[in-house]
Amino acid sequence: DLYQVTEGEKVTTTVGVIIEGLAPAVKLKGAVLSTPITHIEVRCLPRDLFHNVTVDVTGLENFYDNVKISDLAIAQDEKVEILTSLNTVLASANAPKGGIPKEAEETAPAADAA
Repeated sequence: DLYQVTEGEKVTTTVGVIIEGLAPAVKLKGAVLSTPITHIEVRCLPRDLFHNVTVDVTGLENFYDNVKISDLAIAQDEKVEILTSLNTVLASANAPKGGIPKEAEETAPAADAA
């Protein structure tokens, strides 16, 4: 769709969520990567618009680690108002349906077991 934009007036739109990287929890522990949403809603001036946000999942090292909108650099950008809740999870490392594999439990640090 085409919209007429007034100079200095903010626009509201959705931008895509792109997942990048391989989560260690998936690769090494057998976690399942969940990506529950594909777009977030933002408001900004047309000159500040962007097509998507990239979510780096290489920091998801343990079961139940997640990345929320609030974790992204864009959440701190004063030029962009994020309309989707900042607590929205963009990616998480979940246990498989059968539960956490025994091998992963045995190799988990004591802090994870508590």
